[in-house]
Amino acid sequence: MSNRTRSAGGVRRYATPQFVMGTLFTGMGLAVIALPDLTLRLSVPHEFLYRGVIEGGGIPASTVLMAQCFGAQASLAGLLILSSKFTASTYRVFGLAMAPFFAFDVWGYAAGRLTAFGALGDGFGNLVFSVCCYLGWRKCIDNAHKD
Repeated sequence: MSNRTRSAGGVRRYATPQFVMGTLFTGMGLAVIALPDLTLRLSVPHEFLYRGVIEGGGIPASTVLMAQCFGAQASLAGLLILSSKFTASTYRVFGLAMAPFFAFDVWGYAAGRLTAFGALGDGFGNLVFSVCCYLGWRKCIDNAHKD
């Protein structure tokens, strides 16, 4: 099955689940690259983010750099999703691989490493990716049965 379909006007477009996943990964990654301080302040509790920082100091440069590296990896994953051909197996494996991320969100919030906004925001994104994987997998299976 092709991961691209033709719209009524003949213009190629990506199949919806894969397009949503790739766009969200790329967009969220670019946001972290461009706005690391904001992302960190919204997602990480103040007392954890500034632990060991001299009074009046900002977010440590190493922390900002790590956040931007994380954003770059998410953007790369998004670009790979957008440019790859997903099969039923790809969707299934990707969807199953999302499970540990839900556990991380729960642990991160319980351990005080994530704010409620950070844990719920990331959890919601993971839920969207998981639902997209199910829908993409289902679409691939249904199309295989039609052939």
